[in-house]
Amino acid sequence: MKHIKGSLVAWALVLSGVAFIASPVRHTVATSGSAVSTAGAGAFGQLGDETNTALSTSHTVIAPATLANKTIQKISVGYEHTCVTTNDATANIYCWGRNADGKLGDGSTTTRTAPARVAAGSGILQASAAIAVTAGTDHTCALVPQTVGPRSGYNEVLCWGRSASLGRGNSPTGTTEPNVLNPMPASGATDIDTYDNSTCIALTTGLINCWGLNSSGQLGNASTTDSTVLVSVVSSGALSGKTPIDIEVGSFMTCVLTNEATNNLYCWGLSGTTGSLGNGVTGGSTTPVAISLGGAKLTKLDIGNGHACGVTSDNRLLCWGDNLDNHLGISGAPAVVTTPTAIDVSGAMGALSLAGVATGNSSTCVWSTTGRLVCFGYTKGHFGVNPSTVAGAVDLGGYHVLRTPTAITGGSLAANGVRDFAMGDFTTSGAIVSALTSDESTANASASTTSSNTTSSSTTSTTLASGSTTSSTVGAGTSTTAPTTTSSPSSASLKVTFAKLTVAKGVRRLSVTTSQKVKVLQISYGRKRPSVAPKKFGAAVLRRTVTIAPTGTVWVRAQSGSTWSPWVRAK
Repeated sequence: MKHIKGSLVAWALVLSGVAFIASPVRHTVATSGSAVSTAGAGAFGQLGDETNTALSTSHTVIAPATLANKTIQKISVGYEHTCVTTNDATANIYCWGRNADGKLGDGSTTTRTAPARVAAGSGILQASAAIAVTAGTDHTCALVPQTVGPRSGYNEVLCWGRSASLGRGNSPTGTTEPNVLNPMPASGATDIDTYDNSTCIALTTGLINCWGLNSSGQLGNASTTDSTVLVSVVSSGALSGKTPIDIEVGSFMTCVLTNEATNNLYCWGLSGTTGSLGNGVTGGSTTPVAISLGGAKLTKLDIGNGHACGVTSDNRLLCWGDNLDNHLGISGAPAVVTTPTAIDVSGAMGALSLAGVATGNSSTCVWSTTGRLVCFGYTKGHFGVNPSTVAGAVDLGGYHVLRTPTAITGGSLAANGVRDFAMGDFTTSGAIVSALTSDESTANASASTTSSNTTSSSTTSTTLASGSTTSSTVGAGTSTTAPTTTSSPSSASLKVTFAKLTVAKGVRRLSVTTSQKVKVLQISYGRKRPSVAPKKFGAAVLRRTVTIAPTGTVWVRAQSGSTWSPWVRAK
């Protein structure tokens, strides 16, 4: 996520008197200059409090020696790690949390429970300071001004972590220290953002380059093929002659704000899904399309997992996309809203001026210039406040939903006042088996995966708790307990609308989109269409990615209530 953005239902905020904030894997980070406050899941040290606390539901100020007497400027949260920039004149990036693939950039793969300085080496950080940092799933990137040589004055892109996510092709190894993007576009960059393993940069020429995952066309190059090298977003159509000023990468979708006075929003992605880019129809596009704002201009924008929201120059909130958990704040709205729609937050916000918006997986928050925070949709305590104490929160078993915009009046975030706040969403990749946070893992341990295996096929029932991703693997010849077989009607209204197989780092992943909220996904391996049905488990949302067995033909179907969708073969 970019600057103050996070990944994985990440939350970022800035308290009064501070620079920036952020949070990931269901943890939040706040800063008030030299002070950093964190809350949420911390099993991999991502709270930065020198512990592996499974879950903290209240914000705690951390005081690491490495950040003593420094001012925190920007924060970004990725998958189980956090990075910040400080006011140091050089080498001003610090990261902590899980360090798989070297994504902390400190020259090691050692998990850090306290902030560690990103290595400067002999590179550009020795003589310069990053102006932005963005953390993804297994890599991190930064925007750093070049101060010496023929490229002095250009902003260079530095990345580190897993090789396939660094935009430099099929290099056999990653890097545990920052390296300049190779090849670096000659023009230099003006903005950068990453989400999961997709990354985009805006260039001084007005063009946009992207690399990484592209299963839904989120790279914008008229394809759905993943790319380990930079590809150009198509600029000859809707973006012709436009100048990008803010690039936002979300789950399966990317948008850009331009310098136009009105209708300055363009989006791409969501290809093959039932979501909406905001152009009045369901489904997506592998190239940029113009989104009508009714003559308005967006000044702030954020993209979650299937929905997006923006703040207009005349102080209105516009949202569109998936609305399964009322996270668009529109009473009685359909499951998908296809055009940017004004959201009334005045009941909770009053007449205050909107300062920003953040979207996550089924969650939305806005905050005012005076620090008042208003949220709606899914919550599991990510605000650093127990959701059961929040007025208007509906307990749906394991999580709460705020069905209408609700002022967050409890906890240290509200007490200090929010200056900035960010959320994101994450889909599982690489060797990571599950993206469940520590608290979710405990709650769902008894109902995460049930599978059966015969000589012709094996079937896996995958619990997908709302706001999380669960992965399961069934190997050939595995002996498992057969699931309960039920008589399950199929309905034309419930469909698996998208089922695509991808391979990353030797691990196969299945990306699935369903036409409505479902109880369970059933995955089966074998040449023949399966005939058995699984047990029912927890709730899932429209779009998910799960890790699956390395070989075999894959079939998938979904359940909602007592209704089953038809089987679909993944391709």
